[in-house]
Amino acid sequence: MVITIINHSIVFILILLLCTLEPVKRLQLNPKFRFLKVITRYHSIYAWLLLILSLIHGLLAEKTSASISGKMVWMILLLLIVFAYFRKKMPPSVWKTIHISFSVMLTIGIIAHITHAVFI
Repeated sequence: MVITIINHSIVFILILLLCTLEPVKRLQLNPKFRFLKVITRYHSIYAWLLLILSLIHGLLAEKTSASISGKMVWMILLLLIVFAYFRKKMPPSVWKTIHISFSVMLTIGIIAHITHAVFI
């Protein structure tokens, strides 16, 4: 049981890391780190993949107290994706603030959810 949770967690953390690498491509990178531009090209796909896989995970997981935190984190991710569709109608500074705020909440929520599921 715990090993299955850890395996799921590793996959979700890897996808989350791929999403969080997006700002790195804006840096002036050394030529040996050009692969980051290729990896981060699929930022939106990673978000949708994270949403779909986490939905499947939630449907297949046992109903424990950690499922409540999982639902909250999933809703944050869903809101982040919904806001992304309206970003062109927002001033860039507003979108950046929303995106960073929800991304931080999502990351903290995922860490809390995994910690709760594994250790409590």
